[in-house]
Order: sequence, then C-alpha cells, then structure tokens
Amino acid sequence: MKFVVKEGVLEIAGVDLSDHVTSIDIPLTKDQIDATGLNAGGGHDWVHGLADEGCVVEFMNDEDSGSVTDTLFPLYRDEDEFEITYQNFQGAVSDENPSYRMTAKLFNYDPVNGQVGALSKSQTTFKVIGLVDRVTT
Repeated sequence: MKFVVKEGVLEIAGVDLSDHVTSIDIPLTKDQIDATGLNAGGGHDWVHGLADEGCVVEFMNDEDSGSVTDTLFPLYRDEDEFEITYQNFQGAVSDENPSYRMTAKLFNYDPVNGQVGALSKSQTTFKVIGLVDRVTT
C-alpha cells in the first residue's frame, strides 16, 4: 500500500510528540564485512556485520511543559535509555499499520536552533540499542 505521511504517531519515553515532528527516518544498516578469500573468483565475498540503526527526527522546538525540550533534554543530560515507538497511521497496530519499536539513547541534542523570522527546528538522531523491531500484532 502506497501512502503519504500525514498522521504518524511518534512516542518518545512515553510522550506523544507527533504534533511537533516535521520528518522522520528510521535507517537500518549493517556493517559490510569483506570475507574475500583466495577462491573468490575475482569478486568480493561479503558478510553482514553489526547493526547500526537509528531514528532521525526533525522537531519543531517547544519549551512548554511535556513538550519537545521538556522530554528530550533530560534524556540527553541523564544519559538514559528510553523507548521510541512510531506508526505511519493512527489506530491499531496491524500488518498495514506496523509499529516500529526501539530502545535508544540520545548523544546529541540542539534545544536551540533557529534564525530570525523562521520556525525553530532541530534534527535529532537517536542511536538504537540493539535492533529496531517491527510489530504487526
């Protein structure tokens, strides 16, 4: 099913920040290990290495209680692990509306980022501890 992102749901440490998200990306990558031996027949032999997964979110900054800075700043400062969940659509988790779930840490955060006359936004990268899970039930 093709779709346009319009009503996604993003929760970080149990706080719904969906109305402050302008973009989200959940890149899944693994190290590519060259396992080429003398018998490779002229080409490389590759194996999968460790995963390096994350979640990149652009937020509209907000200092209100229970909002973006109030949620993210303590996670950065206290070096806590926390849960992130994302769904492309509101509603029940299903095959057509999976929930992407991960445990993450926040290693960099820009609570102030802006210019005169522009909306203050910050791009924040969360590093996944372990692997992203895709839940459909």
